[in-house]
Formats: sequence, structure tokens, C-alpha cells
Amino acid sequence: MGAEDYTSDVIVEKRKFPRKPLNLIVHFHVISSKPGEEMHESTENISACGLAFRCGQKLEKGQKIMITLYLPPKEKRNDDKKNLVCQEEECAEVKIFAHVIWNMPMVGGRFIHGVEFISVDLKDKKLIDEFLYDYSMNLPNITQADQ
Repeated sequence: MGAEDYTSDVIVEKRKFPRKPLNLIVHFHVISSKPGEEMHESTENISACGLAFRCGQKLEKGQKIMITLYLPPKEKRNDDKKNLVCQEEECAEVKIFAHVIWNMPMVGGRFIHGVEFISVDLKDKKLIDEFLYDYSMNLPNITQADQ
């Protein structure tokens, strides 16, 4: 994804943890008083406390969402580092309660949403941390200039 895919070039770097570019399966639904439709999308990048994902629907800042993130097994982590593709059934399923902290329109009516983790089960947090450690050995952090 290049800068030409975004409709805005104003990005303010406020991250506490470095993010790694990554394309993983992510499912989510908006937490509300009525049951919401589950969306199936993919990540743009991930860190220890948040992630960004592409979506065809605009989410509002502050909206709470429940995310299911699919982490590839260890044997797949040595494959193409930016596109770790695996079938959902072979991945570790991680549940994350998060809220939207930013959104950015893209060309074609899609959006990128940045979310911050609010609550992650300790077991799932350990899986995320191990995955990021394994994954980060060969990839640089994303910087403001990269986006």
C-alpha cells in the first residue's frame, strides 16, 4: 500500500509501541445495544497495544469493538513476513476488546482504522507478545515516513 492509496497525508505519530507492517485475518463487530454484523477484514499493521486494519465501513472514534485476530502458527512465521497467510483453523485465535482511536479514508470508499487494545486475556496477550517477538526479528518498525 503506497501513499497514493490514502486521501489524506496528515498523520500525527502518537504511538508508544512500534508497529510492524502485517497482513493478518481479523474479524470484528461493533459493540452496541443491538447485535452487530461481524466484519471480515485484514490488518495493516500491529503493535503490542494496538493495530490498524482496512475496512469498507467507517467506524467512529471512540467506538468499542470486539476483535478476533488470527495469528499464524510458528512454522508459518518464517514465510513471507509481510503477508503471513494461513487458514483460520490453523491459526491461534486471539480475542481483543478495543476502541477506535483514528480513522483515515482511502481511495475507493474504504477506510483504515487504528484501534487501541482495552482488554486482552492474559493468555491471548502472551500469544500476541510471542508472535510480535518472532515476527519482528526480520522487519523494521513502521515510521511516519513509511505511511
